[in-house]
Amino acid sequence: WDAHAPYAPPPALKSRAGGNDYLGEVLACDLAVGRILAALREDGSFDSTLVVVVADHGEAFAEHGEVSHGPFVWNTTMRVPLILRLPGGARGGSRVASVASVADVCPTALEAMGLESSETLDGQSLLEGEPRDTRGAYFESYHGFLNFGWHPLAGWVDGQGKSIHSSRER
Repeated sequence: WDAHAPYAPPPALKSRAGGNDYLGEVLACDLAVGRILAALREDGSFDSTLVVVVADHGEAFAEHGEVSHGPFVWNTTMRVPLILRLPGGARGGSRVASVASVADVCPTALEAMGLESSETLDGQSLLEGEPRDTRGAYFESYHGFLNFGWHPLAGWVDGQGKSIHSSRER
């Protein structure tokens, strides 16, 4: 759930984050993940554990007039970190440069654990290699529609760009 507004990190973390409340909350998340990893190392299961860290959304700080997240589909809120640590540290340091999606988490986890993936799952395993350049991801925001009566926003992003379906042409 963290880091979410209202940002209220402990004073020591806020100080370590240069006085920035949001970065203090992010630091708190980093430290929490670190405690989990330390516990896995301590009990001997770290090398056989798949670790997945993914955010549910980005955060806007007045870019494009949006503060927080929800009503719009700017990259500031749509792009999120997705970090995988495979058992034994396999492929450590690898980076996927093409479009990936949080829908890829389940098929990737299943493959990493040696389990079969259902053909009905959305997404693809990121362990299969770099996703195709033509690969894309669907996105939507109904926040503005549900809260303000605006037109819903939906679209597609791929290596060529981003297309947004709305009630207005731009």
